[in-house]
Amino acid sequence: MINRVWMSWREQKDLAAYVEKIASFDEPTLFRMMPEMREMLSNILEPATFEAIAGFMKSDGTIIRVCGLPFDKALPETPYGGYIENEEIPVATVMQLALFAVAGIMPISYNRENRGLLFRHVVPTKTAASKVSSHGSKFTLDMHVSNPILPITPEATDGVSASPEILSFYGLRSDPDVFTEVVELDEVLEQLPQHVIEALQEKKYLFRMPSSFGGSEVKGPFSIIGMKDGKFFNRTDMDTVIPTDYAALQVLNAFMQATKKVRNLHRFQLGTGDMLFFKNQRTLHARQKFEVRYNGLDRWMMRLYGTATPERHHWVPDQEPFVGATY
Repeated sequence: MINRVWMSWREQKDLAAYVEKIASFDEPTLFRMMPEMREMLSNILEPATFEAIAGFMKSDGTIIRVCGLPFDKALPETPYGGYIENEEIPVATVMQLALFAVAGIMPISYNRENRGLLFRHVVPTKTAASKVSSHGSKFTLDMHVSNPILPITPEATDGVSASPEILSFYGLRSDPDVFTEVVELDEVLEQLPQHVIEALQEKKYLFRMPSSFGGSEVKGPFSIIGMKDGKFFNRTDMDTVIPTDYAALQVLNAFMQATKKVRNLHRFQLGTGDMLFFKNQRTLHARQKFEVRYNGLDRWMMRLYGTATPERHHWVPDQEPFVGATY
């Protein structure tokens, strides 16, 4: 279920003016400012806009798209090294944290990924072009869940930070031929017989560390799906999963085939100033391979992880308060 929210010209203008008053754009400072951001946006946004964003986490909806946010007018070239200082894109940086604040989502990162930084720039890089990652381009990213090796919502964390509850993208540059594709888990499971759903809950799958974690360890066995409070949650990544026997492989293949039979394949292309966030474990997402031009204007989005249950994010001592420990 998608909820679409449109900013008005007045809201866009006032949000941009708020960003101009902020003096520092380093992540720890902005993280501490989030309560202030929520208060400011409660005054800037129309009541219906504010409530639509604030109510997302408690709703049955899994996807929300916010259109018409302010954007950085002097956008630099696409950062092919994968990183850029927040000061160079202050509006995009603040807007994501501000919307998380409104939604009651705590932004998080992981100590083994993205140098512990909150923001990851989803751009093609020359060093990762042939890898299956958000910095890759030559290979398709099949339907998957971000950081599936970490505990999903029905599972205990036991000192290891949980898989992100929320994954968001903020559009900076779009490519007319490249889409983010999202399917909802409930619609996938509707395609499957009960015995397959039951088999997906068996702990018969090992997972390798994602390439973004910089390792090759194998963890598990885990289940693909689990249930809590009457809802299913999933961990899926065909590039890192290892079924422990042939029966488990057959079940996994049936599950992945079902992702292609859903009624609604949501295909998103985010314009500059559009923000998409969705419930990571209640959906699966993908991206097709694409051609990179390296002309400074290639596809560019910013990614941010979040959680509404910070007690499941285990902080790393002597690091920033949003950095969680992993395996």
